[in-house]
Amino acid sequence: MTLEAIGEFLRDRNVSGILELLEAQKMEIAAKQRELKITKRKLERRIQSIKDALGSPIDEIQLVTLDKQKFLLLETKLVNPDNDDLEMAVQELEKNQKDSLVFLGKVGLSILKNHLKEGSLETYDFVFFDA
Repeated sequence: MTLEAIGEFLRDRNVSGILELLEAQKMEIAAKQRELKITKRKLERRIQSIKDALGSPIDEIQLVTLDKQKFLLLETKLVNPDNDDLEMAVQELEKNQKDSLVFLGKVGLSILKNHLKEGSLETYDFVFFDA
């Protein structure tokens, strides 16, 4: 509840006014709870994926089927990107991520299939991270 709302109530003390304020506050709390629940699930998935990675064999290609996921995608060309290029791309993606409280560090680069077939491995076509 804002100080302004409390001030209004103190100036105009009526039961219906306080009920409105409390109902509005209750709705805000419910929205924050939903947001925190989503963030908690994201954190749990990220923790599990890091634990899985730590237990995975190195230098072995594996085919893994993942559940559907949402990603924020930045269509951009990065040629032999360095850390500064990647940081700028992540900042651009973060501008579009309005509904998340935390950044989980799950950034990926993608190369188009036809570029792979051509052997062009130094240019990345997309930057993405788990939304």
